[in-house]
Amino acid sequence: ITSSGERYTVKDYCEVLHAETAEVVATYESDYYQKLPAVTVSHYGKGHAIYIGARTEEDFLKKLYGETARKLGFSYAQLPDNVEMHIREDDAYTYTFILNFNDTPAAVPEMPQGTDLLSGHTSDELHTLPAYGAVCIQTARSR
Repeated sequence: ITSSGERYTVKDYCEVLHAETAEVVATYESDYYQKLPAVTVSHYGKGHAIYIGARTEEDFLKKLYGETARKLGFSYAQLPDNVEMHIREDDAYTYTFILNFNDTPAAVPEMPQGTDLLSGHTSDELHTLPAYGAVCIQTARSR
């Protein structure tokens, strides 16, 4: 597929899409569906729906999701491969869970401020997660 002048690989399946009102984000580049939409975005009211009609490579998904988050004003973390971040909140605190699914340590450059509930260390002391390590950073919410 091609998106914004860059080419990306697809595999396993490619759906044939017909975009009447949707914005075409990427198109196919070969076979009988050449130049047909591969990825579309529909806008309705305040909402947006992205439809991906093929299994794309990870680089395309990172670009698509990053651009979408920026357009919508969402913040997001640039994390190493196989590292996940999940956020939960209650009335008083934000809890940020960071999980390393690698068999080697992983540097986490954008560690949120707060205290790791698992070790008691402040996030200033935490820059690398050990292999298969995890932290749960507690941060007081602003009122």
